[in-house]
Amino acid sequence: MTRISPEKAAAEYGMQCHHEQMPNGETRFRLSGNDGSGYIKTVAGQEGAWQNSHRHQHITEIYIVQSGWMAMAYATQDNTQIQLERHLAGEIIRIGPGIRHNTYLPAHAVIHVIKQDIPANGDWIADPELDSLSKPVSEAQILQQTGNSDLSAGK
Repeated sequence: MTRISPEKAAAEYGMQCHHEQMPNGETRFRLSGNDGSGYIKTVAGQEGAWQNSHRHQHITEIYIVQSGWMAMAYATQDNTQIQLERHLAGEIIRIGPGIRHNTYLPAHAVIHVIKQDIPANGDWIADPELDSLSKPVSEAQILQQTGNSDLSAGK
């Protein structure tokens, strides 16, 4: 086996990696390719938190829950409410282009996101209207609304 340096991966294969500590406490490990593909491993922080609501024009995202659980919030058609879904470890969720969504991760949850068809100039469109509907929803409310009020569920 021959190790490939980050410099060689970028120069010869068009693959870059970068990692970030997000304002909500999450740690994200990213791998992206010049071919429009991408991968993110997200490890939730010490406390549960919402990400930022958004949509994509072209990107399809595949979410895989490794441990814990995640909630996905979607805007209703009239933009006055949200629909919540909770997904447990082992579940796979597909989010197609144009779908407005936000993700909540409880403490220490781990998810993976695979992206395809990423345009060179990016494709992340913020959705502050969905943020105003989703971010006030607490973890206890998520669990209650998705059919399980046990805070230890999915761990």
